[in-house]
Amino acid sequence: MVTANALNEESLRRLPKVALHDHLDGSLRVRTVVELAAEVGYAGLPTTNIEELTEWFHQDKPTNSLETYLQAFGHTIAVLQEPDALRRAIFESVEDLKNDGVVYGEVRFAPELLVRGAMDLVKVFDVAQAAFADASAEFGITVNMIVCALRNHDNSLLVAQEVVKRKGGNIVGFDLAGPERGWPASLHREALALLRDARVPYTLHAGEGDGVSSIEDAIACGASRIGHGVRIADDISVDGVMYTLGPRAEAVRATGILLEVCPTSNLNTQMYPDLSSHPVDILFRAGFAVSINTDNRLMSRTSITAEWSRLAETFGWGSNEFLATTVAGLRAAFCDEVERDRLLAEVVVPGFRG
Repeated sequence: MVTANALNEESLRRLPKVALHDHLDGSLRVRTVVELAAEVGYAGLPTTNIEELTEWFHQDKPTNSLETYLQAFGHTIAVLQEPDALRRAIFESVEDLKNDGVVYGEVRFAPELLVRGAMDLVKVFDVAQAAFADASAEFGITVNMIVCALRNHDNSLLVAQEVVKRKGGNIVGFDLAGPERGWPASLHREALALLRDARVPYTLHAGEGDGVSSIEDAIACGASRIGHGVRIADDISVDGVMYTLGPRAEAVRATGILLEVCPTSNLNTQMYPDLSSHPVDILFRAGFAVSINTDNRLMSRTSITAEWSRLAETFGWGSNEFLATTVAGLRAAFCDEVERDRLLAEVVVPGFRG
């Protein structure tokens, strides 16, 4: 087992990781955005200077909210409207995950946002599935797809139908993304029922841009995991190291449902003033199933290694906590049971003990 004293950034990078909440259009390389913009003739970037654009994309401004944070995606989505651009972004995303020590990943994006150029919805699915398969083979890790529909759009049933048609490949799940407040998951009951009947698992964003009720709504809708979910801490009282759970928090913990926690992203959207105020440590200590994720590597200028490093510095997390959250993530992953068991026995546990 890696000792606490050995937890520098490089040792953290070498540890095996599982990435479950990672948006493709939030994880492009800045240079790639500039180069693709030139290739497709997109003139809307605020600057083409790499350093300036890197700073512009970094969403750590005190005036941010979830809504303003989402505006940055307009530029990344604009440069992903052609097949070659989408394929390049997928290859680079998988390579970056590999270089961060990720041994299994699920990358999500919304195909309906990429149909303004040469691709229709079916073509986006075709290109993405082939690219993720090829990139996984090239870089030696399995990275599957979670397909998103937008909760503030009315295309969820169409997207869900395409997902069901492709069940059994590297599309392993579904998600509802986009603004939460005013757009509960229950607005998309028909799409979710179709997926549930077809036994396609889904994770739903909740407890990020809206409160505890959004988490309850997502669970009632049959979510297998919760994207973010940290607002469940609003129903927890803390007295030193004693945690008193309210009835709603107790109900969520009792389900064992995984919370895909993205600490730095939550700071960037001004949910919490600093990491020491973030409830990730409380949720973990109180017995919730927690995994650590990046959300948007570009906008939050982060990686799982960076998230772990910040947690180690702020809360004193060490290899025990990182192993526990990695195992929790892997057990909730949407890959098949054989792959989960193999990764756990042959890769994750030996990687931490080595």
